[in-house]
Amino acid sequence: MSEEKRKCDVDDIMCQFQALNLLEGMKNLLGTEKFQEKYPEFKGLDDVVKERMGDQRGTNKKMME
Repeated sequence: MSEEKRKCDVDDIMCQFQALNLLEGMKNLLGTEKFQEKYPEFKGLDDVVKERMGDQRGTNKKMME
């Protein structure tokens, strides 16, 4: 096993989980009708957030392994 794989930065892992939680919060907020009415310029951003969440989950899984 390489030296890089053996090191585990707990702070970085926690930061990644925090980022994922924030992305999930944004996804939930962007999906509400009231938010979409108030901020129409963010229409379609929910797809970007979903993609970023998928990327983040993949990163978190690799870090935990």
